[in-house]
Amino acid sequence: MTKIITITLVLVFHVIHAQQEFEVFQTEFVECFPEYKNGESFEIFDKIEGTVIAKFEALKKENCYYKFAIAESQGGWLKIANFMVAPGCQDHSINNDIEFFKGNWIKSDIMKIDIADLDVDPQNGIKFYANPDRNSEIVFQSGQYLSTNLIEVKGLWAKVVFAIDNEIISGWLERSNQCAYPWTTCTNMED
Repeated sequence: MTKIITITLVLVFHVIHAQQEFEVFQTEFVECFPEYKNGESFEIFDKIEGTVIAKFEALKKENCYYKFAIAESQGGWLKIANFMVAPGCQDHSINNDIEFFKGNWIKSDIMKIDIADLDVDPQNGIKFYANPDRNSEIVFQSGQYLSTNLIEVKGLWAKVVFAIDNEIISGWLERSNQCAYPWTTCTNMED
């Protein structure tokens, strides 16, 4: 009887651990997704300016997107904390071990973070800060959807860049306003 209980507990623990490993929303990291045109691909490197260790083509299955959680950044490079395919492809081979590429690097030039469409006046919208700090100068506010390029992370803050009326704007975005899920328009997340 003790053996059956032990085996049951081990199996339950294994199932719970596997479910925890595949959580689509990784709130302890800045998240992003690659944007590329048909026929393009993106690469994962062993280190900054290092060797390409993997190359990924666009996903063809509907409702399947690559998504990265980022641990840190350095000079246009993003260090991977985990990498998955979601939401409609949880059975994709990448999802068997979302930390397989942990510690490897991707270039930031095609990595995106969207901004939720709140449909409000800019003064009531999402704030972009001069520094990764709520007390720093607000450089821009938006109440509408924006697609931004991720260029840097600091903790849970994302430095993004985008163009409005041919003006290039960069600013820091706090985690609660980052949307790395191209399958949804996201609502403003709570802190």
